[in-house]
Amino acid sequence: MIGGVDDFFVRGIPRLGLPRLKMADGPIGVRNYGPATAMAGGIALAATWNPLLAQRVGAELGRDARAKGVHFLLGPGVNIYRAPMNGRNFEYLGEDPFLASRIAVEYIKGVQSEGVSATIKHFMGNNSEFDRHNTDSIIDERTMREIYLPVFEAAVKEARVGAIMDSYNLTNGVHLTQNGYLNTEVAKREWRFDGIMMSDWFATYDGVAAANGGLDLEMPAGAFMNRKTLLPTVQQGKVSVATIDDKVRRILRTAIQFGWLDRDQTDLSVPRYNQQGRQVALAAATEGMVLLKNEGNLLPLKKSLIKSIAVIGPDAYPAVP
Repeated sequence: MIGGVDDFFVRGIPRLGLPRLKMADGPIGVRNYGPATAMAGGIALAATWNPLLAQRVGAELGRDARAKGVHFLLGPGVNIYRAPMNGRNFEYLGEDPFLASRIAVEYIKGVQSEGVSATIKHFMGNNSEFDRHNTDSIIDERTMREIYLPVFEAAVKEARVGAIMDSYNLTNGVHLTQNGYLNTEVAKREWRFDGIMMSDWFATYDGVAAANGGLDLEMPAGAFMNRKTLLPTVQQGKVSVATIDDKVRRILRTAIQFGWLDRDQTDLSVPRYNQQGRQVALAAATEGMVLLKNEGNLLPLKKSLIKSIAVIGPDAYPAVP
């Protein structure tokens, strides 16, 4: 159960009546298993300064997830916008920890109101996509507490997020999937996070260190946290049975809390082409637009005066969600 299967699933155990638990990439749409509503990027959603709208966006993401039978949405992404060259800044909620927290909390509440677990990511200090398996974010305690951790803390304490995703990078010399200080001491003990600490895909590097460092679920498969690696160390007393039990308990508890053992996760009453979601996506895109300078009162545009509009740049066509 603590190693994923088939790329996006937690293993099911039919003889115990435990279904496979299905995941889908986020955070700007339910990416897997066919078309879904494309929501405004996280940076645009944050630019709305509208937590209520973030909750509506989350709810529509949750509905799209239910239409596809998805249990875990792999979003929101909340890494602090630290450097402009980070390749995933568009997914994240800006550079302000307070604003990011207010948007993330409501986004998560929206997703989870539909019986889908949000997965807040990437925990933490994930500020570069370049060489992401090897970069080390050196962050002192005060800076972590004031800038990088508040949005995750709010997600746990206020939104009761179902899952946290550990990032690829090291923070202060230790990969997050085996970072016992951040995973266990801070998230699980201090914040009382009772959900699932999962790895990013292929972000686990040492099965024993991960097992003892607070990782509950290795995705997309148990390449390191598996029977071959862990059983001998359990027998040798290097990994306790209680440690393994806690991981399984967290997976099962989350499934019970979200009602996944009591119903089919696929909700056929939600249309796959979600017109309600389309309207929310439009509202988020509209409110996220920021006018920097209105030279010559150009805006609002007047149809009678404009013959054509040029959209310039590599994403003009085809659009890149």
